Amino acid sequence: MLDSLAAVRQRLWPAPPELPENYTLTDYVRFMREETFHYSVRYARRLVVIHGREHLLEAARNGGAMVAFLHYGSWILAGGAIAHRLGLPYTVVASRRNLEIMTPEEKRFWEGAHQRIGRLYGHPMFFTDQSPRQAIKWLKKKHHVLGVVLDVREHGQRYEEHPFQFLGHTIFMQSGPARLARIVGVPIVPAGIQYRPLQRCHHLYFDAPVFPDRNPQHTTQHLLRVLEKHVARAPQQQFHDIIAEFSRPWP
Repeated sequence: MLDSLAAVRQRLWPAPPELPENYTLTDYVRFMREETFHYSVRYARRLVVIHGREHLLEAARNGGAMVAFLHYGSWILAGGAIAHRLGLPYTVVASRRNLEIMTPEEKRFWEGAHQRIGRLYGHPMFFTDQSPRQAIKWLKKKHHVLGVVLDVREHGQRYEEHPFQFLGHTIFMQSGPARLARIVGVPIVPAGIQYRPLQRCHHLYFDAPVFPDRNPQHTTQHLLRVLEKHVARAPQQQFHDIIAEFSRPWP
């Protein structure tokens, strides 16, 4: 009975999980993962404050647009705010190849998270092991927004990586999202979401759109220059240490 009352209360007055005042990167990863079980339309509407919404609304006014994130903050929740605060059709390109090398417990969590994400967004996710034509078709529709995460490496895949500057360090990443934007001819809006424990809410920031040029490395570096300021504000909200994880090219 008490559990059912708590569930009803959470739906009506959604509240984020607890996060210690002096939290670490490990604490935030636990918080973000636990938070996925709280996701709902009401949660996305009530607990995300949006800054710079005009950048995304203008980018998607006459066609599709991409939003570029890093694995930072509750980046999954940002899509819920795009869908339910801004009213834009939204989904993401995600990877499930790494599920092959996860422990059974970890694999179950992410398979469940993918289901929860799809319900939150209201549209099926796209996966990198599917045909890219689905994502291209999505982006060609007016107002449609596609989320991409830049710091991704996939088990068993060999993508060409290039050196980029990030927070004063050299990191190595692929530039697939920039190539996709160039192919479809859509702008990329850099975005970062940060949780403020004292306020117990998230702040989602959109920056000016980046229009892809002929060199996807130039576009990717531009995006990273914008995104690094968000990571610098609260580096303990990274899902993984980006500088450490990407300090060498993918073998």
